Amino acid sequence: MYCAVSAAGGSIGLLLGGFFTDFMSWRVGMFINVPIGIALLYLVQRYIQKTGTRTGRFDFWGAIVSVIVMTALVYGFVQAAEHGWGKPETWISLAAGIILLAAFVLIEARSTEPIIPLRLFANRQRSGAYLGRFLVVCGNFSLIFFIPQYLQNVLGFSSLEAIFLSDLHNYYYHPNFASRPL
Repeated sequence: MYCAVSAAGGSIGLLLGGFFTDFMSWRVGMFINVPIGIALLYLVQRYIQKTGTRTGRFDFWGAIVSVIVMTALVYGFVQAAEHGWGKPETWISLAAGIILLAAFVLIEARSTEPIIPLRLFANRQRSGAYLGRFLVVCGNFSLIFFIPQYLQNVLGFSSLEAIFLSDLHNYYYHPNFASRPL
């Protein structure tokens, strides 16, 4: 089920994005989540039962530091892409992100109700599975970004054509589709 939903969602999202970019504007793609979100809010209210409330403490500092970590890392990579790896802004931002990531781990280790319980990483097999999944997702997202860029900017395809061609990787990436007989 997970593979089917992720493949369908990824494929439909990419194709709609290519369609909007070619025939309307790329900005239209930013608003597609609004009607989907409204429909999901309705469906959740209708079909999901309410659960009892639970008392607990919100990990405020963990949340704040995690947002700053991600912001610093993303900013650093964007600076590297735009201005190169030699700029001080790139390295300062990436170093700040790494240092704050270590601070995040310390905050989570001391928190009574952490955002990410560190006990999840105690099992070696689970940690390996997390790492494997992380690497697969990184590879897949880089394909989703770079292949359409190459098809459009180097080979001259339109946005919709590039997305349609690059979206074929979903049939090889997801085992439910790859294991079907042709």
